[in-house]
Amino acid sequence: QFNLSTGLARSIFDVFKVPDLVGMYDMQAIIAALTEANLQLGDVLQVDGPELAGTVISQDPEAESPAIPESTVSIEVSTGQNTIPESRGAPLTDATTIMDRAGFTIEIIQVPEGSVPDGTVIDQSIPAGTIMPVGTVVTLTVAVAPTSTVPESGDPGLTEQPGDPNAVASEVTAP
Repeated sequence: QFNLSTGLARSIFDVFKVPDLVGMYDMQAIIAALTEANLQLGDVLQVDGPELAGTVISQDPEAESPAIPESTVSIEVSTGQNTIPESRGAPLTDATTIMDRAGFTIEIIQVPEGSVPDGTVIDQSIPAGTIMPVGTVVTLTVAVAPTSTVPESGDPGLTEQPGDPNAVASEVTAP
């Protein structure tokens, strides 16, 4: 009987697909998924990001990649912290998107301000660059056009004199 052998263990020829771990946050479930694919957990690096603490945000090798049995899969998990982005000077719609993508919640305060375009963020409660827990509320102060006040009838104020095309506004005094 003839037996051809490479001298390598049979399992080296078995190739498994790496499971998709991104978005998972339960370490037991992560290890179970790797074990089922005959793989092991490699390095676990914690990084700041908009995801909740412990959530896998990337992996190496990528999901569905071929892997040799017993090889490792390294993951990056979120610390649950992220850096507050700069939103001052941005239109409110852009600032809302910026804060949302960074994982923060916003509250809005509107203040009359005529020196910048309506809807522009002029201040934020937490300075850009500050590292805060994901979900932290950031208050954005947004400019709105000042409203002009019109005098009530009978109140002193400026009025036009009817019927005179050359009339200029004149001050009316109450009797």
